[in-house]
Amino acid sequence: MTRKMLFSLLFFSIILSHSLHTNDSDLIPSKDELFLSEKVKNLFLNKKDFYSLYPYLKIYQKRLPQNNSFCCKEKGPRGRRGHRGHRGPTGATGVTGNTGRTGPTGATGATGATGLTGNTGPTGPTGTTGATGITGSTGATGSTGLIGNTGPTGPTGATGATGITGSTGATGATGSTGNTGQTGPTGATGATGTGGCGKGQLFINEFMMASNSSGNPTITFTKVYGTTTNGPIITAWKLNPSGSTFMPICADFGLPQDLDTASPITLEIHFMIDRISASSGNVANVQVQADYAASGVEIGSSAPATGFAETLTSGNFSIVEPTGGAGGQLNLRHITTSITLDGSKMVGKNWGYLTLSRVAPTSGTEYNKDIYLCMFVFKYTRICT
Repeated sequence: MTRKMLFSLLFFSIILSHSLHTNDSDLIPSKDELFLSEKVKNLFLNKKDFYSLYPYLKIYQKRLPQNNSFCCKEKGPRGRRGHRGHRGPTGATGVTGNTGRTGPTGATGATGATGLTGNTGPTGPTGTTGATGITGSTGATGSTGLIGNTGPTGPTGATGATGITGSTGATGATGSTGNTGQTGPTGATGATGTGGCGKGQLFINEFMMASNSSGNPTITFTKVYGTTTNGPIITAWKLNPSGSTFMPICADFGLPQDLDTASPITLEIHFMIDRISASSGNVANVQVQADYAASGVEIGSSAPATGFAETLTSGNFSIVEPTGGAGGQLNLRHITTSITLDGSKMVGKNWGYLTLSRVAPTSGTEYNKDIYLCMFVFKYTRICT
């Protein structure tokens, strides 16, 4: 029931009661009216609305005479209930009350089934090319391939037909020499073969070497091919173990004019090994220092000279003493090692120089006795001239 309806009911009850119990001279509410108003107070949704009117009614009550009440008078029989009056028009709709608080959110429903996959969209434009990555390091150079076969010789030009030989006439006086005829056209050059013009080598024996103390070999073996006093001999240069005081063995030579400096150049070194008591160790290592020069160039270790062009070592090689020998005869063992020289340092040069000495091996136990140098062999590829 709305507040407006409650007010209407309250005042209607007061007016009704007042109309039934009043007289012309007294319009003040009676105790019955106040009693009736208290009966309807519980119909108020907000009791403050009732109590805001009730004090005024109480004030009116105090002004009533003591006998202004019909609650205690003797009542006659109740008359018949009058006809219900016509229903009054519906009152105006009251103001909408404030919206209540929003209730708690319900639980999330189950996820629906996944829809069908849509069609694939068009391919986007190609992106820009990324920056080029860092170039990797150059791989190791492969081994040199085999030298190809020599190409076929070009065809020989056709020989002209030989004329008929006439009868030999009497020999006349020698005439003057005629003019030289024109040179015929040069025939086509045959296909170039591979492998250059073959291999070449030059040697430097022990008598082409020297040291700071001697111009001749420092040892002679007289009993290699027999024991007679007039038998053959072998000469060589002593090379003491590394760490000993000794002088390097030296040699100079002319660089070949047909030297192909772009092809491998090898210095082959020849030694003789003797059987020596109390020897130990079984490896050796040698160092070669080389220089090359053209005509008019200073050589040496002070400027403008630049010292040796290259310093190389052979690396460890094995030493095995000979085992044969009887009746005063003594065998020797021949061994070789080699070093690759740098051909680029020989370009434009015509003089070469070599020195050789022993150095400590890189591993193993060094042979503790002398070895004997007897020859250098300079091996190279020839260029075609």
